[in-house]
Amino acid sequence: MLIYKGRKWIVFIYLLISVVAGFYALRINVVYDFEAFFPSTDTDYAFYRDFREQFEPDDNVLFVAFNREEGLYNQEFLQETKLITEELKTLPHVLSVISLHTIQRPLQTPLGLTSISALNIDRPERYSSDSLKIAGDPIVNGKLISEDATTLNIVLETEQFLTQEQAENLNDSLFALLEKKAPHLKWHVAGRANIQTVFVRKQLEEMQKYILISAVIVLLALYLIFRSIRLTIIAFTSVIIALVIFMGILGFFRVPLDFMSTLFPIIMLIVGMSDMVHILSAYTDGVYKGDDRKVIVKRILKEIGTALLLTSITTSIGFLSLQSSQIEPIRNFGLLAALGVFIAFLVTITFSTSCLLLLNDKKMKSRWRLIRRLEALALRVNGISISHEKKILGVGLILLLIGFYGISTISTDARLKSDLPANERITDDFEFYEEKLGGFRPLELALIPAEGKKTDDYRTALEIEKVTRYLRAHPDFSGIISPVDIYKSLHRAHNGDRNSFFHLPGDENTFERYKRLAANFPKGLGVVQTKDRDIARLSGKMEDVGSYKAKELMQQFDNWFNENIDIELLSYRFTGNGVLFDNNNQYLIKSLLSGLGLAFLVVSVLMAFLFRSFKMVLISLIPNVFPLILTAAFMGFAGVVLDAPTSIIFAIAFGIAVDDTIHFLSRFKLNLASGMPVHRAVQNMMRVTGKAVGLTTIILFMGFMVLTTSDYDSTFKVGLLISITLAIAFIADLFIVPVLLRKFIKDKS
Repeated sequence: MLIYKGRKWIVFIYLLISVVAGFYALRINVVYDFEAFFPSTDTDYAFYRDFREQFEPDDNVLFVAFNREEGLYNQEFLQETKLITEELKTLPHVLSVISLHTIQRPLQTPLGLTSISALNIDRPERYSSDSLKIAGDPIVNGKLISEDATTLNIVLETEQFLTQEQAENLNDSLFALLEKKAPHLKWHVAGRANIQTVFVRKQLEEMQKYILISAVIVLLALYLIFRSIRLTIIAFTSVIIALVIFMGILGFFRVPLDFMSTLFPIIMLIVGMSDMVHILSAYTDGVYKGDDRKVIVKRILKEIGTALLLTSITTSIGFLSLQSSQIEPIRNFGLLAALGVFIAFLVTITFSTSCLLLLNDKKMKSRWRLIRRLEALALRVNGISISHEKKILGVGLILLLIGFYGISTISTDARLKSDLPANERITDDFEFYEEKLGGFRPLELALIPAEGKKTDDYRTALEIEKVTRYLRAHPDFSGIISPVDIYKSLHRAHNGDRNSFFHLPGDENTFERYKRLAANFPKGLGVVQTKDRDIARLSGKMEDVGSYKAKELMQQFDNWFNENIDIELLSYRFTGNGVLFDNNNQYLIKSLLSGLGLAFLVVSVLMAFLFRSFKMVLISLIPNVFPLILTAAFMGFAGVVLDAPTSIIFAIAFGIAVDDTIHFLSRFKLNLASGMPVHRAVQNMMRVTGKAVGLTTIILFMGFMVLTTSDYDSTFKVGLLISITLAIAFIADLFIVPVLLRKFIKDKS
């Protein structure tokens, strides 16, 4: 036996590889890329990419809001925030700062067009009149100040495409400045660099937490099960080596980790430990009987090793079913997780058995009571399944019917906030912006003139103005930036800076004159219209109302547009991250169904090859329908939204759940081959395999429940749902598999 002869070298080589892999694992970096979760094949995403490239960038911003519930028109407050505004200009990677202190309003004077400050800070007696002007200015109100005049919002324009290091440098510098200069003020921060910094650091923190808690749980579980420090060390070392090698491969190939990749360590630990329980269970059984170690390991490699290889294949198939997804991070997650499963199998089956061959255990005097109790429980369940076959099948059918109804209630009404960590400042700041400054969900509207027309034609501008007024009057939209605002500002400037003149001029000649003046502000125009003036951009924001409400609002707008706008002059298209976020849910459902269908097909082919029996294929698949349907029903009844994170649970759960069935059926097949009749083969299968599967289910359940300690609601749900799925799968295997075997498999005699 090769492993017996080279057992010392195998242990040494694995330890050496682990040291090298550990070095490369330190090179892994974590990234945050929200847009990576948009399907690359989505036509809306392709349109948005082209749309965005045609305009001056406006998403490279950070927001700093100062709140004073007594009102922001207080001289001391305004002077303090003005000084901070100047300090913000000195931060690294900041190009410009826009606030109530820096905004200038154009004004036509006898000497020509000039600009004046929106607010005279040094003249408190004018605060009343200035505040009325500001409140009536839609360019400022709702954007740079809250509509209730209690919050001052400062916008920091940053360099484009900041690296993770640059984003963290900017964010840390900003927080250091605010803590030093504004310790007694109430301030809130939001924006790309802030989110990028917090998410990456939080992901690393969560990953370290998962590894630590999982390791403690696994160590305790192993010791309590086998009551052997040496066996516990061998099992734990095997899994840690597998994890280090896997992470080392990622580091060697410079594969970055994203939000979903933080699950890798816990998946590796749990799946690897599940393999180890089967190996050690077989080993302790052999030692208890007094078998030679070489004989025990040979039996493990032949019987348990084959079953573990098959379970690794089916688990990988579950993960690889995610390749049907159109979302790149989900595809990458599935591919790398499948790789991790095979690394865990290879390491545990070779390293652990080599270590076991180096032990010198004498015959065990007794086995711990938990193992005996699990054997007794499995036999009791087998007795129940014999005497209550019809009841078990009837209850199963009823549960499936309830499950199908529950599935019909599943919601895809996703919200941006669900991706934010609980009890963190970033979430509190998000809620503050929702309450005070109209929300964070982006609103992007591409306005497209008819062929031969331009966005700044007078008649086109009049139609755009109708759209602008509709959106500004709508209670669900705020912060509207319109391509015609610049012309309205110039019209106001030529009429004594009175807000009553903030509208388009009544004649085309005056409008043409304003167009010539507006040409002196190319950057301002570049944000709202393309250089060829073929597309205009109207943007704003709305509260995080959810996908369903957002689609309803879009439909309302479509109805209004068709009734009130001359569609021979102007058409439109919703775009932006909000639209793409909503589209994701439809792709998720489609990908989920196709992926699971493919996984069932591949597993069916594998089972047919293994057992050479159509009946055995059905028996292997039927129990694994229950956990998927009942978990999906639980999501529907509990109101758990199907989104990107929760969509992966079915692939993970199916791959792992099928493993238990394979272990049961593999033992049943071995029992039949040894000459046992069907009823004895089932009984022995339940006693031997039911014990090991019970132990692995306990470890898997507890391991995935670790994810419920996450501050992220989506990760909490993933952990809870996978744990529920595995528990249901174990119960289905215990009760349904023996019933089906006795019912459909008959003795040859």
